[in-house]
Amino acid sequence: MDDDASIHDWRYVHNLIIPGDVLSLDGVRARTGRNRMEVAYLGDVLLGCTTVRPPTGDNGATATVIARVLPGYRRRGLGTRLHEHALVQARALDTPLARPRHRWHASIR
Repeated sequence: MDDDASIHDWRYVHNLIIPGDVLSLDGVRARTGRNRMEVAYLGDVLLGCTTVRPPTGDNGATATVIARVLPGYRRRGLGTRLHEHALVQARALDTPLARPRHRWHASIR
């Protein structure tokens, strides 16, 4: 993800779903240098985003996969598809994956 439109869209999804951790454009750009980040669309409609965090000294030898879906597009299997897509990317890193866990935020119903 290196174009400004994708960076803006990824930031929009992140900040809407995680209002307690609002990121600036510079913050998102910094993350693109160390993480695999993508945005998901249906045609021209933004649906969500994914992040694959490779292993670092801070997280041991595990990769982390995050899939986010905008509220209006949930309960349609899109989150599962995004998660599965990101898992393929994480497995290509040839490292163990972090154990699955779900983080629920106040904005998610």
